[in-house]
Amino acid sequence: MLCFASFATVLTLGRGPAATTIELAIYQSLSYDFDLNKAALLALIQLFCCLGLVLLSQKLNVVFSVGASRQLRWTNPADSRWQKWWDILLISITLFFLIPPFLAIIVDGLLHVLQ
Repeated sequence: MLCFASFATVLTLGRGPAATTIELAIYQSLSYDFDLNKAALLALIQLFCCLGLVLLSQKLNVVFSVGASRQLRWTNPADSRWQKWWDILLISITLFFLIPPFLAIIVDGLLHVLQ
């Protein structure tokens, strides 16, 4: 939900008004146009979209019992070998996309410090 309703999405996409989020549209309708009706409508749309995301995540989520999770160290006993490999693949792909920007920031910062 944070990514869905955040300014970070606009900053990441970097295309200005063509890549706005609902949150940015609410801000623009309040600060530039001072259109309270439009801002309230957009806030309700954002509320229902976020509520839909929460309900969808709850529907897709599997709840573990507390006792079983303590004994099994947070693993699902129903996971097959394929599901474990699928999890490893998704985590690896995510790390592949997340680590290079952080490394670029660190290297750029170090280069500026060393100059």
